[in-house]
Amino acid sequence: MTFQHFGPVSRNGKDQQDDVIRLYKALRIAGHTPQTTFRLINSDKDIVIAGVKTFQRQNRLKIDGMVNPVGPTERVLK
Repeated sequence: MTFQHFGPVSRNGKDQQDDVIRLYKALRIAGHTPQTTFRLINSDKDIVIAGVKTFQRQNRLKIDGMVNPVGPTERVLK
């Protein structure tokens, strides 16, 4: 899967919902978030950030819960 987003995604960031959804789907495919049927909203972003941290830990990346365009987490997630 090719994952691409246009802005940073982080716990307290002003993320674009499309970027959060793309990240959720990429993490889901990689097995790092639970399957849900809800529509992602700001309060649900915690699930995505927890998945990011698990992914970072398992891939020996800096565990900061952030995914930046062309950053290390995005490069490994692709």
